[in-house]
Amino acid sequence: MFMPKAHRLAIYEFLFKEGVMVVARDSRKPIHSEELQIPSLHIIHTMKSLKSKNFVREQYCWGFYYWFLTNEGIINLRQIINLATRSSACSVPRPLRSQGEPHSNNQRSANKDDRQSWRRHPPQAAKEKADDVGAGTGELKFRGGFSRGYRK
Repeated sequence: MFMPKAHRLAIYEFLFKEGVMVVARDSRKPIHSEELQIPSLHIIHTMKSLKSKNFVREQYCWGFYYWFLTNEGIINLRQIINLATRSSACSVPRPLRSQGEPHSNNQRSANKDDRQSWRRHPPQAAKEKADDVGAGTGELKFRGGFSRGYRK
């Protein structure tokens, strides 16, 4: 489909920035959204082209198309838009930077002793509980009862 190159580049930039594209099935809409002033038909055909190259993954649900950027699509769009290799889509999680020393479990073990001190019963008392209490520990006694509304 013929469309202005500016529309195609705007679609690519929006897709790279957001990582996902959502379009209603109505291809006759003159404008997609306030952010992207492009006809929906242009977006649908551009995304179908990217889907055929496996740069996006398509999902259709309840009258809306959802396209998700794949790893190959990120690499390809960086080359088309001429972005740096450091830049990534918003949908790609960035690795967390470690600031300072990592937390050690030594601090937790020191706090564990403090937690035991304020409890009512020390841990040894829990082991001394009687096992002969509760349901099912005593003998069962059958004391005649009622059967179908009258006594036997």
